[in-house]
Amino acid sequence: MSRLTAFSLILMLVISTAGFSNVGIMGKHKNMTKDGKKIDCNYCHAGSVKLAKKKGQSANGKVNGKKMSQMKACAGKDCHK
Repeated sequence: MSRLTAFSLILMLVISTAGFSNVGIMGKHKNMTKDGKKIDCNYCHAGSVKLAKKKGQSANGKVNGKKMSQMKACAGKDCHK
Protein backbone atom coordinates (compact mmCIF):
# COMPACT_ATOMS: atom_id res chain seq x y z
CA MET A 1 0.00 0.00 0.00
CA SER A 2 1.42 3.34 -0.94
CA ARG A 3 1.95 6.12 1.57
CA LEU A 4 -0.65 8.31 -0.12
CA THR A 5 -3.30 5.58 0.09
CA ALA A 6 -2.52 4.87 3.74
CA PHE A 7 -2.58 8.57 4.59
CA SER A 8 -5.89 9.00 2.76
CA LEU A 9 -7.50 6.10 4.63
CA ILE A 10 -6.35 7.38 8.01
CA LEU A 11 -7.53 10.90 7.17
CA MET A 12 -10.98 9.62 6.13
CA LEU A 13 -11.24 7.60 9.34
CA VAL A 14 -10.42 10.60 11.52
CA ILE A 15 -12.79 12.93 9.67
CA SER A 16 -15.69 10.47 9.68
CA THR A 17 -15.24 9.69 13.37
CA ALA A 18 -15.13 13.36 14.34
CA GLY A 19 -17.97 14.31 12.04
CA PHE A 20 -20.49 11.63 12.89
CA SER A 21 -19.75 10.52 16.44
CA ASN A 22 -21.87 13.07 18.30
CA VAL A 23 -24.30 14.55 15.81
CA GLY A 24 -27.39 13.97 17.97
CA ILE A 25 -25.86 15.26 21.19
CA MET A 26 -24.17 18.27 19.65
CA GLY A 27 -27.35 19.21 17.79
CA LYS A 28 -29.18 19.53 21.11
CA HIS A 29 -26.41 21.72 22.55
CA LYS A 30 -25.76 23.86 19.48
CA ASN A 31 -24.89 27.50 20.28
CA MET A 32 -25.35 26.88 24.02
CA THR A 33 -23.00 28.11 26.73
CA LYS A 34 -22.82 27.63 30.47
CA ASP A 35 -20.69 29.71 32.81
CA GLY A 36 -19.26 31.43 29.73
CA LYS A 37 -18.02 28.14 28.25
CA LYS A 38 -19.24 26.54 25.06
CA ILE A 39 -21.03 23.26 25.73
CA ASP A 40 -19.24 20.62 23.67
CA CYS A 41 -17.77 17.16 24.21
CA ASN A 42 -14.99 18.42 26.46
CA TYR A 43 -17.44 20.29 28.68
CA CYS A 44 -18.87 16.98 29.92
CA HIS A 45 -15.94 14.62 29.43
CA ALA A 46 -13.02 16.75 30.60
CA GLY A 47 -14.68 19.42 32.73
CA SER A 48 -16.02 19.13 36.23
CA VAL A 49 -18.50 16.40 35.23
CA LYS A 50 -15.81 14.01 33.89
CA LEU A 51 -18.15 11.49 32.28
CA ALA A 52 -16.61 8.38 30.80
CA LYS A 53 -16.74 8.12 27.01
CA LYS A 54 -18.95 5.06 26.69
CA LYS A 55 -22.34 4.24 25.28
CA GLY A 56 -25.45 3.53 27.29
CA GLN A 57 -24.72 5.70 30.32
CA SER A 58 -27.61 8.12 29.78
CA ALA A 59 -31.29 7.21 29.69
CA ASN A 60 -34.58 8.70 30.90
CA GLY A 61 -33.00 11.98 31.99
CA LYS A 62 -30.36 10.19 34.04
CA VAL A 63 -26.61 9.67 33.67
CA ASN A 64 -25.32 6.49 35.28
CA GLY A 65 -28.54 6.39 37.33
CA LYS A 66 -28.23 9.96 38.69
CA LYS A 67 -30.77 12.57 37.57
CA MET A 68 -29.29 15.29 35.36
CA SER A 69 -31.17 17.87 37.43
CA GLN A 70 -29.08 16.83 40.43
CA MET A 71 -25.77 17.34 38.62
CA LYS A 72 -24.39 20.85 39.03
CA ALA A 73 -23.06 21.03 35.46
CA CYS A 74 -26.39 19.90 33.97
CA ALA A 75 -28.85 21.78 36.15
CA GLY A 76 -28.28 25.40 35.21
CA LYS A 77 -30.54 27.79 33.35
CA ASP A 78 -31.78 26.30 30.06
CA CYS A 79 -30.14 22.96 30.87
CA HIS A 80 -31.65 19.60 31.75
CA LYS A 81 -34.42 19.94 34.34
